[in-house]
Amino acid sequence: MSRLRKRDGALHWGLYYNGENPNKYIETFIAESWEEHLRQHERITVADREIENSVKFFYIDKNPPSVSHFIAESL
Repeated sequence: MSRLRKRDGALHWGLYYNGENPNKYIETFIAESWEEHLRQHERITVADREIENSVKFFYIDKNPPSVSHFIAESL
């Protein structure tokens, strides 16, 4: 996912696991702006979707993965 996210404009990408539950991972990436993030959704290709689906193969929870968006405060 790192290569895919960075190719689509992510400035940073990270994968973290929960210290209390090492089977739980969180992917993070930073886009330049909210508008750029929305454009990332528009640029997804069939090949990108296949990569995302292959990564989801490792997801074992009954509920779908949750997605959260955090937007930096401009100071």
